[in-house]
Amino acid sequence: MGMKFQIKDKGVVITMPAKIDDVAEGIDKTSQTPAGSNLFTINEYSPLLTDLDKSQFHTLTAKLLSKRARPDILLVVNFITTRVQNPTDDDQSKLTRVLKYLKGT
Repeated sequence: MGMKFQIKDKGVVITMPAKIDDVAEGIDKTSQTPAGSNLFTINEYSPLLTDLDKSQFHTLTAKLLSKRARPDILLVVNFITTRVQNPTDDDQSKLTRVLKYLKGT
């Protein structure tokens, strides 16, 4: 599954560097949190993504679903999955934010 386990004095640290590198390819910046305060806000005026961007949005969202070992992103991923049928630029920003968070962890 691509997991690495490190046993430390205070417990076990589990990481998935290869999986995160795969899903966050091309992301350079990082974020301290997986979502902003606007996570559940749906901007009705945000433009829909192009067919190619929509396909990439769907693919990345599916890859994040396979990261069930990361409960810290579960809420964000659950919300983003509700947006895969008609994702907007605003939804893309939310997806990018969680990818930046993963890159920084």
